[in-house]
Amino acid sequence: MQAADAGRRATIWGLMILLAMACARIEAPPGGPPDREAPTIRESRPASGSVNLDTRPEFRFEFDEWVNRASLSGELYLSPRHEGGLELNWVGRTLKARPVLPLDSGRTYLLELGTGVRDLAGNRLASPHRIAFSTGASLDSFAFAGWIGGYRPNAKVMIWAWPLDSFPVRPLAPAPWQTRPDSSGGFRLLNLPETAFRLFAINDLNGDGRWSPATEPAALASADPAPGGYGNVRPSLYLSELELDSLALTAVQPEDRHHLLLEGRLDLPGRPGRAAQLSLLELADTLGRQIPLLTLREEEDGRYLLVCGEMDSLTYWLRFKDGSDSVSFRGLAYTQNPFQGFERPVRLDSKRRLHWLPPRGLKTQARTAAWVGQGSDSEAVVPQFLDALELVWGLPRARAGDTLFLSPGIFEGMAGDTWPASLARFALELPPDVEHGALQLLFVPAPPANTPWRIQLRMGETLLSDRELVSPLELAELPAGWLSAELYFDRNGDGEWTAGQLEPFRHAEARLPLTDSLQVYPGWTREGLELQLPEELSQWNTATP
Repeated sequence: MQAADAGRRATIWGLMILLAMACARIEAPPGGPPDREAPTIRESRPASGSVNLDTRPEFRFEFDEWVNRASLSGELYLSPRHEGGLELNWVGRTLKARPVLPLDSGRTYLLELGTGVRDLAGNRLASPHRIAFSTGASLDSFAFAGWIGGYRPNAKVMIWAWPLDSFPVRPLAPAPWQTRPDSSGGFRLLNLPETAFRLFAINDLNGDGRWSPATEPAALASADPAPGGYGNVRPSLYLSELELDSLALTAVQPEDRHHLLLEGRLDLPGRPGRAAQLSLLELADTLGRQIPLLTLREEEDGRYLLVCGEMDSLTYWLRFKDGSDSVSFRGLAYTQNPFQGFERPVRLDSKRRLHWLPPRGLKTQARTAAWVGQGSDSEAVVPQFLDALELVWGLPRARAGDTLFLSPGIFEGMAGDTWPASLARFALELPPDVEHGALQLLFVPAPPANTPWRIQLRMGETLLSDRELVSPLELAELPAGWLSAELYFDRNGDGEWTAGQLEPFRHAEARLPLTDSLQVYPGWTREGLELQLPEELSQWNTATP
């Protein structure tokens, strides 16, 4: 009898264990149409914006459907980062979280649930869910938004933010503040202290929450956001760097932060496929500042991608040299505009011609071109992006006697003048061997005569001249180095720039309509540039970003 009772009890316990196991394994229901809807947060507590919370508050996220609990790994994070992490607990579809160690008193925090969380069908959370709160009486209020591109769907992209004065030399570990992009690449950092920040992003391929320079793409933002600063205009990042199509590398050896020793084959005009040992002489931005080279990464298909640091302008170039031959490659790497995402922006072919293919679906930007050379024999052509806020020109090396052609897109409405006010800033390099050189700047179309448009020319911080803008503009007795120019509208007519002067590249409120989003000038069809436009991009709308 006792044996029978024991057998029945064992059977009952076995059934209960099986039932518990079946209940614990949450799976998508079979049959029916496929689930393509992203999971959402039905309710979260405490409410975002809460103040005077306990130093170990409990947080709750109630989902509208069952989620894959394993996908939560690394997706719930507290900013600023707090030692001890979070203690997690599930009750049905509700996630509970509590700090393991007490938080600091009187401090603002942001708890964020990232977009890597998936439902049982594999659909990701469409955008991060955030709870801003404070253990004190008030919340920090500095915030900014940005955009990131250059990664495939479902990538585990992390965007880190450091106070500018504490940015590390090699950002391997997570920053105090972090976030994830939404499904369109947009991101926001909220409730920050009032200070300047530097942004760094990685594609966390191995999922360890750290940056592995040898294997993981990374990027710095196009600007350092700061309270009230111009850099706060939607900083952007791009994770896939330039392709070195014409260079087949066989060995790479770093020399220092700015130099590499490269061995491989380079197709030079007249001598295709010649083996060469190439030394990377320079990696610089358009203002002539050297950029730390963080890593050069080989892709599975044989491409080599550069990951660079401290990039804060729109263009950079790589200059390789082997004996008497010098080959320059310049490409568009970062941009202030969040609508410009692309994977293959430019390439240099074996004839040293630059090819540019606009990204598919891009409909918001005007186009403009510049080239430098001897008369009609111009070879190096650099297309640039243009928006209503800022245009930074990066131009090839100029030589004494060169004519610099500028073809800006038309920008209508600035101070009632339709001349291309969008051409706001450009820079070019005068080689060290050209001391007291001469250049001619030719603007196409020419600026109207007797208008308040003026141009400032600088060499570093030194002001060389501040003069009326005419075309052609003759420049003589120029020292070697980086020459930068800024155009401005002399509103008060005193013949010089003054604080508060209307400068289209500094006024975020000057988002005025573009008369035509695609301006094609003769420069686009000159030998040396092959402009490829997909059929679907033959018509561009005129919407501003």
